Order: sequence, then C-alpha cells, then structure tokens
Amino acid sequence: MFRTRTTTQTVRILFILFLLVLAVATLPAQMPLASGSVTDVHADPVAGARIRCGGQATITDRSGKFSLDASGCTNLTITADGFEAMEIAASAETAVVLHPSSVFAAVDVAGATTTVGDSAASVTSVDRRTLDTSGALTLDDRLRQVPGFSLFRRTGSRVANPTTQGVSLRGVGASGASRAAVLKDGIPLNDPFGSWVFWGRVPAESISEVEIVRGPASDLYGTAAVGGVVSVRTREIGPAAFSSIDLSYGSQQTPFGSSYSSAKWKYWGGSLAAEYLKTNGYIPVAPEQRGAVDTLANVRRSSIVPMVERRFDGSDRIFGSAEFYSEVRANGTPLQRNDTRITNFVAGADLASWRSSVFTLRAFGGTENYHQSFSSIAADRQSESLTRLQTVPSQNFGLSGRWTTTFKQNTFFAGAEYRNIRGRSDETGFSNGNATVATSAGGREALAAAYTGISFRATDRLTLNGGLRYDRWRETKGFSASRSLITQVLTMTSFPDRGRSALSPRGSMLFKINHNLSLAASAAGGFRQPTLNELYRSFRLGNILTLANENLRAEKAANFEVALIVNALDERFYVRAGPFCTRVSDTVTNVTLTIVPNLITRQRQNLGMTRSCGVEADAAIRATPSLTFTAGYLHVHAKVTAMPGNAALVGLRLPQVPRDQGTFRAQYSRIKLGTFSMQLRASGEQFEDDQNLLPLKGYLTADVYASHDVTHRFVVYFAGENIFDTSIEAGRTPVVTLAQPRNFRIGLRLRLGRD
Repeated sequence: MFRTRTTTQTVRILFILFLLVLAVATLPAQMPLASGSVTDVHADPVAGARIRCGGQATITDRSGKFSLDASGCTNLTITADGFEAMEIAASAETAVVLHPSSVFAAVDVAGATTTVGDSAASVTSVDRRTLDTSGALTLDDRLRQVPGFSLFRRTGSRVANPTTQGVSLRGVGASGASRAAVLKDGIPLNDPFGSWVFWGRVPAESISEVEIVRGPASDLYGTAAVGGVVSVRTREIGPAAFSSIDLSYGSQQTPFGSSYSSAKWKYWGGSLAAEYLKTNGYIPVAPEQRGAVDTLANVRRSSIVPMVERRFDGSDRIFGSAEFYSEVRANGTPLQRNDTRITNFVAGADLASWRSSVFTLRAFGGTENYHQSFSSIAADRQSESLTRLQTVPSQNFGLSGRWTTTFKQNTFFAGAEYRNIRGRSDETGFSNGNATVATSAGGREALAAAYTGISFRATDRLTLNGGLRYDRWRETKGFSASRSLITQVLTMTSFPDRGRSALSPRGSMLFKINHNLSLAASAAGGFRQPTLNELYRSFRLGNILTLANENLRAEKAANFEVALIVNALDERFYVRAGPFCTRVSDTVTNVTLTIVPNLITRQRQNLGMTRSCGVEADAAIRATPSLTFTAGYLHVHAKVTAMPGNAALVGLRLPQVPRDQGTFRAQYSRIKLGTFSMQLRASGEQFEDDQNLLPLKGYLTADVYASHDVTHRFVVYFAGENIFDTSIEAGRTPVVTLAQPRNFRIGLRLRLGRD
C-alpha cells in the first residue's frame, strides 16, 4: 500500500516537471544581453557613450565596452559628445563606429527649433561639454568666449558689485541695467528692481547649454532685449537616476562645489541642484595707487534649486521648482559691503499631445532683499567714512503662456505675458560718522504683452520669419520721501501714475544659394523700459550724487544685419560673417547738472541717439572627432550720433565698448590621454567715461584646461585663468582697478548613473 502511494506521488511529480519543461520550451525566446564596443573612426574606444534600448540605458566603459538587457526592444540608440547619433539593431555582439558630429548645434530661436546653420538670427550655442572644459570658473566668465558678450565692466561676478553686472551684446552700450534679456528656461534672470544679473543663481552642473542671440529680440522677449538674449537651459530629468558633482579648490583660497541629481519613479521625477562658491579674492586697486583702505574684494554665495515634475502620456508634464540664493560680498574696502537674499518659485505645464501643437504655461515670482553700504574715500586712500546704508526689498510675480503649432515644415506661435514688480530703496545717509537723513523711494510696475510670429518655408531654398509684439506697462504708486534725522522734518513726494507702450516688429529671411552657402538678412526693433531703480532711486557714491528721474521714457532700438553662412565637410566646418547696425534712441544717460566743491550732481535723463555698427564673424571646425577649433571676431564702431544740450559728446565713442574683440578656442580629447583646451581672448582699448577722457588699455589673455578620465565616471582636472597674469584694466575713476589676475584650480568631477 505504501509503495503504491509513493509510486503514485512520484508519477505526479514527474508529470508536473514535464509540464513545466514543456511550458518553458514553448515560451518566446528572450533577447540575450546586447553587448559590444563603441569606437571612433581611428579605432579608439569611445568612453561614456550613452546606449539606450527601450527603457534600459547604460554607458560605455573606458575601453568602449557595454552590455545591457535588450529584452522587449529591437534597436539600440548610441549617442556621444562630438559624434553623430546612431540607431542599430540590437544583437548579442555589436561593433559600433561613430563619426564626427556636425558643428551645427540645435537652437530654439525666433519661436522655432532649428540649427545654427539654418537660422537667420546671429546665434551662438555653448554646450555642456564646452562649459565643462572651460578654464574659467563662473558662468559669466565662461560666456566671455562669445565676442560681443560683456558686463558693465571687465570684472566678473567673483568680485564685481552685482549692480555693475548688467549684460551688453554687440556694443549697444554697457550699463548697470542690462541691455540684454537673460533667461533661465524662459524665466527672466534680470533683477526685477535694477535689471542686473546674479550669475551664481543657476548651479553650473544643472546647465545643459546656453544660447546667445545677438541683435534686438523684443518681439519674443520684451524689455531689455535691445541687444539680444542670453538663454540658459537646464538639464531634463532622464529615465534613470543620475548625479553629477564638480569640486575644486584654487588660488585666492577658492573652494567651489556644484552638483545636480535627478531620479524618476513611474510618472514622477525630481531633481536637486546646488552650488557653493567662496573666494578670498584680490585687491582690485592697481598696486601703485593702493592705500590703507584697500582690502580684498571677495564673495561667498550659495544656491539651492529643487524641482519636481509629473509626466503624463507623450511629452505632457506639470512641474514646480523653487530657488534659494544668498550672497555676501566685500567690495574692496572695510566699509563697502553688500549682501543679497533671493527666494523664487516657478510652476508650469507643457502640453504637447494635441495635433502637433505645444502649449507652454508658466507662473513665477519671488522676493529679494538687497543690502549695501557706501563710503567716501580720502584722496590719499588712507581713510574712508561711511556715507550711506541701503536696503532694497522687491517682489515680483509673472504669468506667461505660448502656443506653438507646426504644419508642413512651418511653425506658427502666439503668446501672452503679464508681470508685476514692486520695489523700493530705503537709505540712511551719514555725515562725519553720524546718521543725518533717512530716505525711501520706489513704486510699482505692471506689464502686459501679446505677441505672434511665424517661420514659413516658402521654397526648398527660402525660409521667412516674422514676429510682432505689443507691450503695455503702467508705473503706479511712485513716491520719494526724506526725513531729516536732525530736525525730523519730513518731505514727501508722490508721482502721478502713467502708462506707456511699445511695438516690436521683426522680419528675417534665409536663402540657401546652394548646399554650402546661405544668405541671411533681418531687421528688428526693440525697447527697454526704465527700471524702478532708474525711475525712483537716487544714490550717492563718494562726492557724486545721482538723482532719479520719474519721467524717463523707454529706450528704443532698430537693427539691420546681413550674413553669409558657409558650411562644408559634411557640416563639420562652419563660418558666419556679415555687417550689422543697431541704433538706440532715448538712451538713458547720467547727465551732469552742477559741479561745486565736494559735490557733483547728476541726473538720469533720456538724451540723444547712439549707433553701433560693425562686422561680426563666427567660425567652427571639427577637424576630427578629437580636435575642434572655434573662433569669433567683432568689430564695432559704437558712438553718440545725437545729444541735445551737449553737442560736445556727439561723435565720441560709447563708454565700456571696445572697437575690436576676438576669441579663439582649441580642444583636443582622446580617451587614453584626456581632454585639453585653450581659450584666447583679446579686446581693444575702450573708455571708462562718456567724454572719452579715461581710457582702458586693450589686452590679450589666455585660459587653459586639462583633464584625465580615471574611470568613465571619475575625472580629475586642472584649470587656469589669465595664465600669463595680464594686467587687465577694469575701471578708471580716475583710480585704476584691475580685473582677475592669474588664477589656478584643481578639481574632480564624479558622475553616477545615466543622464
């Protein structure tokens, strides 16, 4: 009995095993691991190449090898910096040979996505790899590789007072208030109160690329874009967890750290970007003019940017992000200091799943508190006295929306924007060390705009672009108040509300003469409305008192340009060159009213007309996948053409604008050696002042970078700025101040996961 039961159980077990074997045998065959190698045309391995297959992804190691689970997909997509992307069938063993990529980067200008070679606009794209391999440390110094890009002074954001960090492009005239719009993912970075830029707000490791459009672009971006646009784009959250960290230490006791991390879970994704920079800096006053009051100019700043998004079907998503930025500076003397606290938010939606149309919606806003102290320095620079303490609180809120649709290689877009800004300047004046007067001035500004445009492919050779924007703004609740702290007498002035408007047109064409030659031409108008800082805030610096002017009008610009575009060697060689001319009327200028002993009184006024005409050229060649050269040149004659009431200025050059600027960059990269780059930057003589009495010498400076991949995820590097220690004059008032001297740093980069 027992044997019969045992036999029966054995038969059942064998029968079940037979069924399992049969079931496994009849299952569909599973795709084996896809593996292989990636090399370039010289048979050198390509490390860090990104391999994607369905939802799976990996990167090649130092020998160019890879493997991943290819089940459920049929094709592999291979991408790598400097190479053309490839898509091949997944197999158990694959040998991939990558070819050099085109130098025509994809850009998003004039409301449509195109390439540099197919754009009528003068646009330069600075990609992630170029940013990583720059000898410069901060974003603004890295962008100086683009001819025509300049801040108000030659000094960068590591030591310059933030109120002097206004951006200028193409020599339209530098000032503390930017004459170029600076954006981060479409959101304004220009300070809402004064339009200067805090360059440390965007952590370097979070940036994917920067696009610089030269020439008025107010039809899309509104105020401040009279000279062009600087558009910073950040990384997108990838399908897998990813982290990138950059740590370095350098001259002037400069620790630096920047990081970006992202992860995704089902339809949810999030990222966190952060950056910290501290430097002891240097004494900016020229050695032969220094006195006891001259100390180190330095900065300590940090930025934290968290973001979360929720994806839907297709490319649809909603997201929200925040920004927390702080900065503390010493400005070169014991009493001159400033600090800033910024808190911002952004919420938005991208809807791209309906009939080739994309809807982009954004809401943004935040608060800022800025503090600064001013002093008067004795002629022998042996002593200083406090003259003013300043606090500037401001708030801003904005909404924007855009609809873009494509049809038969054509693009049509329309959008609207609204922005509301409030700000004031609270100040305490001092005399002989005693507080004597308290002042406050400020107001509100509300702006609404609507715009539309089209990119039309008229023929296979001819592409036409056009755009039109209408802006309307109101300045309300403007006031100026002053209370004597000695007599307690209060003086209060309320300014009448007023409204203004601007119409900004743009038209351009690109004609392909043949496969290698294209001709581009464009005409555009732009404007810059006066900032709350210019309208309501008076300030005193030393013995110079600058008065506000609540009656300022908007600056207006008109531009025309032509360019010849050459591409050859399968789009691995590119040249764009041509003339341009930009005229700006109602330029805001500080005009001297009176000069008496120990006091010069000036006021901001709309006066005259300026013209910046010249020639610019950009060139790039990818000689091999490992060797790339880029160069740029700008010649511009920027001068005053009309100045009612001060004819002596007519014909003089605009201050802070050199006639000639040139850049050159060479980069070589081989996996067994590393990456090496050199950047040269030259600038001609320019003037500090509007009367052309205070010249600043021209200069030539060089930066270098060298790195070695210890592994495909771990890189060590060396970088140097101004390696020949060129003396670069940044200011002459008439005390000469100098820009960044020679500076070295060593660092490491660590990348975990797949971006």
